Amino acid sequence: MSKKLLRSLGVPEAFSSGYSDVASSAYFSIAIVTLYAGYYTPIIYLIASIPFLAVALSYAELSSSYPEPGASFIYVRKALGPFFAIIASIGLLLDYSITLGYSVIAITGYLDGISPISQIINRIDFVYFSLIILLIIITLTSLGIREVGNMLKVMMILDLSLMAIIIITGLPFYIYKVRVNGFAFVKDANYAFSLAFSSYIGIEATAQVAGEVKKPRINMGRAIILVYVLATIYSSLLSASGIGLLGENIVNEIRDPVTAIASEVPFIGYILKPYSVFVATTIFVSSSMAAIIGASRLLYSMSERNVIPMFISRLNRFKSPYVANIALMISTIPVVVINEPEVTLNLYLFGTMSAYILTLIAQIILRIKERKLSRPFKVPINIRVNKYEISLIPIFGVFLILFALYETAVQRPLSLSALIVVIVISVVIYYNFSRRKKSFKSL
Repeated sequence: MSKKLLRSLGVPEAFSSGYSDVASSAYFSIAIVTLYAGYYTPIIYLIASIPFLAVALSYAELSSSYPEPGASFIYVRKALGPFFAIIASIGLLLDYSITLGYSVIAITGYLDGISPISQIINRIDFVYFSLIILLIIITLTSLGIREVGNMLKVMMILDLSLMAIIIITGLPFYIYKVRVNGFAFVKDANYAFSLAFSSYIGIEATAQVAGEVKKPRINMGRAIILVYVLATIYSSLLSASGIGLLGENIVNEIRDPVTAIASEVPFIGYILKPYSVFVATTIFVSSSMAAIIGASRLLYSMSERNVIPMFISRLNRFKSPYVANIALMISTIPVVVINEPEVTLNLYLFGTMSAYILTLIAQIILRIKERKLSRPFKVPINIRVNKYEISLIPIFGVFLILFALYETAVQRPLSLSALIVVIVISVVIYYNFSRRKKSFKSL
C-alpha cells in the first residue's frame, strides 16, 4: 500500500481545520482571560494578534514553499537541525493532546445535560465515558481526510451562525457598559496577554495539512492568512459580546462560557441556549478531529524521516495514519483524567509558543540557507544584507512571544516543569535517532 498522503483538500477544507481550533480555543479561554484582564479582554486579544501576524505570515511563506506534512517540524529541521525540530514537535504534540482531551471532556459535559445519556454517564463514570468518546472520534477521523474535511465545513457554518447572533446582540451592550463604567477590574494584564495566545494554534493545524492540499503553493498561504484574520476577529468580538451580556459574571463560566453567553441574548436566549449546546458539542467534535489530523500528520512526518519508529507512519486504506492516531489517543488519556482547565491552558500555551518561536527563527535562517528557493508567498518588510534578504517581522515576533513565554513558563512552576520534561523527552528521542543514523544528511 502506498504511504503517500492524498491531495484532496481545497482552501475551505484547510481553513475549516484551523477554524475548529480557533473556535474551541476561544470557547476554552475567554472566561480565563477575562478573569485576569476584565473589560480590557477584547483589547488584549487584539494586542495578542500583533506577534501572531509574524507567525501567520511566516507560516504562509513556509507552508507554500515546503508543502509537506509536519509543518514546524519540517521548517525547524531544515533550519536548525533535528534536535530543535524534535523540541518544537514535542511541544506541539502536547498541545494537540490537550486540545483533544479538553474537547472530549467538553463533549461529555454537554452530553451529560441530556437525561438518558446522563444516566449512562453516571453509571459508568464521567472519565470512562470521555475515553469512549475519545475512541469513537479517533475511529471516525481515521476514515479519511476528505470526509473529515467535509464534516468540518458543516460544523464551521453552524458555529458561525451562532457567533453572528451573539456578536450582533452582545457588542452594543459591551460598548454601553464601557461608556458608563469604564474599563473595570484588571488583575494581571501581562498574564492575560499570554493566555490570549491560545487562539492561534489554528495556524499550525492548518499548516499540518499542507501535504494533502491541492495546489498548496497557492492555497496554503490563503488558508493560513484567513485563519489568522478570523482568529483575531472571533476572539476579540466574542469576548466583548460575552462581557456585554454577562458582565463580570463571565469569569464564573470557565468551563462553558458560550452557552452562558447565548442564554443571556435578549428575547431569544431561551431558544438560543439549547442551540448553543448543540453547536458547542459539534465545534468540540470538529476541534478533536482537527487535533487528531494535526498530530497524526506531525507524527507521520517524524516517522517518515526515521526520527521515531517507521511503523507510526503506516496508512490505512483511507490514506489515514492510523498508528499515529492510536499514539495520540494514548497520550491524551492523562489530560482527560486530570481535567483542570487553567493548568492545561498554561501547558497548552507553553507548547504553542515554543514551537512558534522556533518556526519564526527557522523562517529567518531559511531565507539565508536556501535563498534561491522559489517562494510563492513572501513575508513583507525585508532588508538586504549583502546577497541575503532578511525579514524584519519575524524578528519582532520572536521578542514578543519570548515575553509571553516568560510570563507563562518562567513565572508558572508547572509550565517550567513542562519545559524540563519536553527537553528531557527531546534528548531521549534525539539520542535514539542519532544511534540509528550515522549522518543527518539523508534528512
